[in-house]
Amino acid sequence: VNHRTHIIDGGNLNLLTQHATGIVTINSTSAIPGIQLGVATIALGKAIFDMPGITFQGDLSDFWKIEPGYNKPDESIVSAFVRVVHHATQINGNFYTEDGMVRALNGGLNRLLKSDIFEGPSLDLAAPHV
Repeated sequence: VNHRTHIIDGGNLNLLTQHATGIVTINSTSAIPGIQLGVATIALGKAIFDMPGITFQGDLSDFWKIEPGYNKPDESIVSAFVRVVHHATQINGNFYTEDGMVRALNGGLNRLLKSDIFEGPSLDLAAPHV
Protein backbone atom coordinates (compact mmCIF):
# COMPACT_ATOMS: atom_id res chain seq x y z
CA VAL A 1 0.00 0.00 0.00
CA ASN A 2 2.85 2.43 0.77
CA HIS A 3 3.98 2.56 -2.85
CA ARG A 4 0.43 3.49 -3.96
CA THR A 5 -0.52 5.92 -1.18
CA HIS A 6 0.30 9.60 -0.87
CA ILE A 7 -0.78 11.80 2.01
CA ILE A 8 -1.07 15.35 0.78
CA ASP A 9 -1.49 18.46 2.92
CA GLY A 10 -2.51 21.14 0.47
CA GLY A 11 -2.23 21.68 -3.25
CA ASN A 12 -4.52 22.09 -6.23
CA LEU A 13 -7.35 19.70 -5.38
CA ASN A 14 -8.80 19.64 -8.90
CA LEU A 15 -5.42 18.82 -10.44
CA LEU A 16 -4.71 16.14 -7.85
CA THR A 17 -8.07 14.41 -8.29
CA GLN A 18 -7.77 14.46 -12.09
CA HIS A 19 -4.75 12.15 -11.76
CA ALA A 20 -5.95 10.01 -8.84
CA THR A 21 -6.95 6.38 -9.24
CA GLY A 22 -8.67 6.35 -5.85
CA ILE A 23 -9.57 8.62 -2.95
CA VAL A 24 -9.71 7.61 0.72
CA THR A 25 -11.32 10.12 3.06
CA ILE A 26 -12.87 10.18 6.49
CA ASN A 27 -15.77 12.45 5.57
CA SER A 28 -14.29 15.42 3.73
CA THR A 29 -16.37 17.01 1.01
CA SER A 30 -13.08 17.58 -0.80
CA ALA A 31 -13.70 14.08 -2.21
CA ILE A 32 -16.72 15.34 -4.18
CA PRO A 33 -14.70 16.80 -7.09
CA GLY A 34 -12.99 13.42 -7.46
CA ILE A 35 -16.33 11.64 -7.34
CA GLN A 36 -17.62 13.99 -10.04
CA LEU A 37 -14.58 13.08 -12.14
CA GLY A 38 -15.37 9.37 -11.73
CA VAL A 39 -12.58 8.51 -9.27
CA ALA A 40 -13.29 5.49 -7.04
CA THR A 41 -13.74 6.82 -3.49
CA ILE A 42 -14.19 5.33 -0.04
CA ALA A 43 -15.39 7.29 2.99
CA LEU A 44 -14.26 5.80 6.29
CA GLY A 45 -16.47 8.01 8.45
CA LYS A 46 -20.00 9.36 8.16
CA ALA A 47 -20.14 11.46 5.01
CA ILE A 48 -23.11 13.05 3.29
CA PHE A 49 -21.99 11.49 0.00
CA ASP A 50 -21.27 7.97 1.33
CA MET A 51 -23.93 5.93 -0.44
CA PRO A 52 -24.18 3.09 -2.95
CA GLY A 53 -23.52 4.30 -6.46
CA ILE A 54 -21.29 7.12 -5.27
CA THR A 55 -18.67 5.57 -2.99
CA PHE A 56 -17.14 2.13 -2.54
CA GLN A 57 -19.25 0.31 0.06
CA GLY A 58 -16.80 -2.43 1.09
CA ASP A 59 -13.91 -2.57 3.51
CA LEU A 60 -10.76 -0.50 3.08
CA SER A 61 -8.75 -3.69 2.53
CA ASP A 62 -11.02 -4.55 -0.42
CA PHE A 63 -10.86 -0.99 -1.78
CA TRP A 64 -7.11 -1.42 -2.35
CA LYS A 65 -7.78 -4.53 -4.44
CA ILE A 66 -10.00 -2.87 -7.03
CA GLU A 67 -8.54 -2.24 -10.45
CA PRO A 68 -8.19 1.38 -11.61
CA GLY A 69 -11.36 2.40 -13.42
CA TYR A 70 -13.45 -0.26 -11.66
CA ASN A 71 -16.16 0.73 -9.19
CA LYS A 72 -16.43 4.22 -10.61
CA PRO A 73 -19.25 6.38 -9.23
CA ASP A 74 -22.51 6.20 -11.18
CA GLU A 75 -22.74 9.48 -13.13
CA SER A 76 -26.53 9.75 -12.88
CA ILE A 77 -26.53 9.22 -9.10
CA VAL A 78 -23.67 11.67 -8.62
CA SER A 79 -25.43 14.27 -10.78
CA ALA A 80 -28.68 13.89 -8.81
CA PHE A 81 -26.78 14.09 -5.50
CA VAL A 82 -24.98 17.29 -6.54
CA ARG A 83 -28.26 18.92 -7.65
CA VAL A 84 -29.93 18.10 -4.33
CA VAL A 85 -26.97 19.36 -2.28
CA HIS A 86 -26.75 22.59 -4.28
CA HIS A 87 -30.47 23.22 -3.93
CA ALA A 88 -30.70 22.37 -0.24
CA THR A 89 -27.45 23.75 1.18
CA GLN A 90 -25.74 26.19 -1.16
CA ILE A 91 -26.22 29.95 -1.46
CA ASN A 92 -24.91 31.86 -4.46
CA GLY A 93 -22.24 34.43 -3.67
CA ASN A 94 -18.73 34.87 -2.33
CA PHE A 95 -16.66 36.98 0.03
CA TYR A 96 -14.25 38.30 -2.60
CA THR A 97 -16.29 40.91 -4.48
CA GLU A 98 -18.97 43.43 -3.56
CA ASP A 99 -21.41 41.79 -5.96
CA GLY A 100 -20.61 38.36 -4.48
CA MET A 101 -21.21 39.59 -0.94
CA VAL A 102 -24.56 41.16 -1.90
CA ARG A 103 -25.61 37.89 -3.59
CA ALA A 104 -24.59 35.87 -0.53
CA LEU A 105 -26.41 38.24 1.83
CA ASN A 106 -29.58 38.23 -0.31
CA GLY A 107 -29.50 34.46 -0.64
CA GLY A 108 -28.88 33.88 3.06
CA LEU A 109 -31.55 36.29 4.24
CA ASN A 110 -34.11 34.99 1.76
CA ARG A 111 -33.40 31.41 2.80
CA LEU A 112 -33.87 32.35 6.47
CA LEU A 113 -37.03 34.33 5.79
CA LYS A 114 -38.54 31.48 3.75
CA SER A 115 -37.81 28.91 6.45
CA ASP A 116 -40.27 27.72 9.08
CA ILE A 117 -38.42 29.77 11.70
CA PHE A 118 -39.26 33.20 10.24
CA GLU A 119 -42.38 34.54 8.65
CA GLY A 120 -42.23 37.60 6.44
CA PRO A 121 -41.45 38.90 2.97
CA SER A 122 -38.34 38.12 0.96
CA LEU A 123 -35.74 40.87 0.80
CA ASP A 124 -33.90 42.25 -2.19
CA LEU A 125 -30.97 44.28 -0.95
CA ALA A 126 -29.32 46.60 -3.41
CA ALA A 127 -25.55 46.92 -3.56
CA PRO A 128 -24.38 49.71 -1.26
CA HIS A 129 -23.65 52.97 -3.03
CA VAL A 130 -20.27 54.46 -2.33
